[in-house]
Amino acid sequence: MKNCWVVSSVFPYGALLPWNDAYAQPRFGAEQGGSIPIAPQVFLTLGLLVLLVGAFWVYWRRAARLACENALLKMQLETQASEAKKTATQLQAAHREMQVLAEIGRRIAADCDMQTLVSVIYEHLQTLMDTDAFGIGLYDAEKQEITYRIFVDMGVQLPEHKMAMTDDDRPAVWCVAHKQDILIGDFEKEYAAYIKRLPMPRAAGQPKSLMFSPLMMEAQVIGVITVQSYKAHMYSEHHLSILRILAAYITIALSRFNGHDDVPSRAPYTIVEAQARLAQSQK
Repeated sequence: MKNCWVVSSVFPYGALLPWNDAYAQPRFGAEQGGSIPIAPQVFLTLGLLVLLVGAFWVYWRRAARLACENALLKMQLETQASEAKKTATQLQAAHREMQVLAEIGRRIAADCDMQTLVSVIYEHLQTLMDTDAFGIGLYDAEKQEITYRIFVDMGVQLPEHKMAMTDDDRPAVWCVAHKQDILIGDFEKEYAAYIKRLPMPRAAGQPKSLMFSPLMMEAQVIGVITVQSYKAHMYSEHHLSILRILAAYITIALSRFNGHDDVPSRAPYTIVEAQARLAQSQK
């Protein structure tokens, strides 16, 4: 019987086993001159497995961290791109608004008549905001009434109409009486802050979004300008700033039509100041 040592494929890493030719199988026992210590082989195998598992865990943690960092970086880049695009859009809108206001200013300087001026304002105003209705009312302090010589509703110019200052269901009356702007997002829900009851709706219905701004000459109110929409929440403080600028322009024009040559110094603020206010409202 011949004994020899062979490398076994049963144990990991080719553990050495005694081979017995008589039985053609691995044997363990004292007849081979002593037993092979198996425990160190097992511990070695387990140790290597632990190292492999640990190495895999470290790799997985690092890969997961890198994935999270990449995802965060991607989100930051997308946010920055979105903000840059938004800023570019705002700058384009501001540039367009300035162009429109400059065009209106040129028309005022051209000594055009009131009807032409209002047509120009209404035409350009539609490019800046929703303008279902637009009107300019002149205030007569002696008669205590407001006369809407110009009022356009859904593209149709309505006949001249008047309203007494005692008519407390008209936002225009409140605007003139208090010399303050009005910004309404939902007329049916917010009217009580300005008037006692809802006015009769026009042929096109009851407007939902409304803005009013007084036409001021020094400390005196000489009229009112309004822009309205039949959709709710169409205007913001920025739109109101644009309306204030138009109010200043119209004040200048009305004063010239009334024979005042010193209009620019008597306007509530100059055109340059009005444009600065518009830029400030965009911040």
